[in-house]
Amino acid sequence: MLEKNSSKNKNVLLFFALMALSFNLRSHLTALPSVISDLQQSLGISATIAGLITSIPVLCFAILSPVASLVISKLSTTQTTISLLIGIAIGVFIRSIGSVWAVFAGTVILGFSLTIGNIICLIIIADDFNDKKNMITGLYVAAMSISSMITSAATASIARHLEWRLSLCVWDIFPLIAIALWVAVAIRTSKVDKERCPEVEDSKNIEDLPAVYKRFPVYLLAIAFGCHTSLFYGLTAWLPSYLTSTLGMTDSYAGIAASIFQIAGLIGCFGIPALSALARLSRRTQFLIVATAWFIIPVGLISLPQLWLIWCLIGGIGSGGGFTVVFGLVMDQAVNLDDNRNISAFVQGVGYAFAAVCPTLLGSLKESSGTWLSGFLALAIMAVVMIICGMWSSKLSEKA
Repeated sequence: MLEKNSSKNKNVLLFFALMALSFNLRSHLTALPSVISDLQQSLGISATIAGLITSIPVLCFAILSPVASLVISKLSTTQTTISLLIGIAIGVFIRSIGSVWAVFAGTVILGFSLTIGNIICLIIIADDFNDKKNMITGLYVAAMSISSMITSAATASIARHLEWRLSLCVWDIFPLIAIALWVAVAIRTSKVDKERCPEVEDSKNIEDLPAVYKRFPVYLLAIAFGCHTSLFYGLTAWLPSYLTSTLGMTDSYAGIAASIFQIAGLIGCFGIPALSALARLSRRTQFLIVATAWFIIPVGLISLPQLWLIWCLIGGIGSGGGFTVVFGLVMDQAVNLDDNRNISAFVQGVGYAFAAVCPTLLGSLKESSGTWLSGFLALAIMAVVMIICGMWSSKLSEKA
């Protein structure tokens, strides 16, 4: 009984440590745009350079995922997590020093640390919460969304009372709290290296599997995730501008309206896992629901823009639910934790490469055509591709 209680307490501690880690994976990215004008004016940089700074983390997600996967393979889960959190804390601090090179250096350190975090979270969920992975994945995505809303809403207000450097540095409280929790996990865990799960790994060795880039279902999943991230980052970048130019909203009102789209992501985070458990939905059906929601928002905004609130709420299902479904399928397709790491690195590397290009693509289409129609039709096509690739990958995974 004592041993059972000890294990239960460790899992509770690990859950809070995972949520603290999740709080760091997007919050430091959404804090910067709130004060980007102050940063630009203070450092005397152009809008192009400022835009590059905000794009660096997503580029790191795309380019450095294989390197992050290699780092994870060399350390235990706990060691990796504590190291990446220290990297986040250092990156946030250096970014807040203030010179142009410090901002770039800090952002690169931050981006690489977050890239490791994107992959290690799925390994932790598959290893320690496998029997509740759908629910925990939903909570993990929700924690990222909530922390993003906090920093996005509060950073500008803090900057008005202090300055932009301190308004960014104050969020170092997130990695420091997470480090404390993960040190407690390390102390509490008798077996520190939990990189492998013997009962799963014994069924098939990683050496017996074809390389990730030779597995067709993984390619399909990578394309589906690429469409999902493109939709998310594309709409995040341009939704306020669309609402301003189409409906004549003020900048502040358009910002509030666009934030509803972000907040509505919680509907997908919690709703899709809950509905799946209640109705026993297959992964194919889950993909169909979230990708259809993604299809509806661009089509709805073009057809009936005055109903933007409805389209943003529906888009929230695609936003939060898409991450949950894709990450769940990554864990479904992996036969052990090493395979989880490899698939996750590949899928996220391809997916975030798509995401890094999409906002620029939408801007170019708007500029060349003079209307939003072509760009939003491109988003609708991405949603259709996501439906096809996601359901196809899910079907092949079920047959494997």
